[in-house]
Amino acid sequence: MDTNFAVMEPAAASTGELVTALFEQSAKLVKTEVALARVELLADLKREIEVTEGLGTAALCTLSGLNLLLMAVVLALARVLPGWASALIVAAVVLAAGGLVRWLGRRKRVTRSLARTRRVVEKHVRWAMQ
Repeated sequence: MDTNFAVMEPAAASTGELVTALFEQSAKLVKTEVALARVELLADLKREIEVTEGLGTAALCTLSGLNLLLMAVVLALARVLPGWASALIVAAVVLAAGGLVRWLGRRKRVTRSLARTRRVVEKHVRWAMQ
């Protein structure tokens, strides 16, 4: 029994042959789609890794530049204050800014992950239990 529609005449095939051909072609289509999705996902993942490497390098450069700017502020303040006092003032300001950013960021964090999905699943479970 040939289940390839390119070779088999659908009008001459039995219902069983047509159903078999449908299932075989559906399975082949699903396998092909999964393989395509895998290739696409791997390509996307590789690209995202490259982007992440670039962002990491940019973050290091930014951090180094910020560190140098803070040292320049310390050196400028050292002209009017003792060096230890100017370093202490700059460190206190940086730590206060970091604490504020942490506090603001913590308020925005997700406390219950997948909240929408949980609601939908719970709704479906309640419906199935009825």
